[in-house]
Amino acid sequence: MDHILEYVSGKKINQFQPNLRSILRIGCYELLFDDYIPDFATVHSSVDLTKELINKKAASLTNAVLRKILRQCESDP
Repeated sequence: MDHILEYVSGKKINQFQPNLRSILRIGCYELLFDDYIPDFATVHSSVDLTKELINKKAASLTNAVLRKILRQCESDP
């Protein structure tokens, strides 16, 4: 999953704060492997958690990365 996150974000995974890495990893896992949780809910909860634990700038990054993963999945089923 780290490779996917690095690819879509354009950054090395170790450049992210530890909390942000964890949120992105969980969000990525849920989007790719958990069919029970709707995609919109995964993105929304990940963004909200990032706002609460880190800041709004990191929340914007979380939103962008997870939505880019969704777009990639939709274009490459």
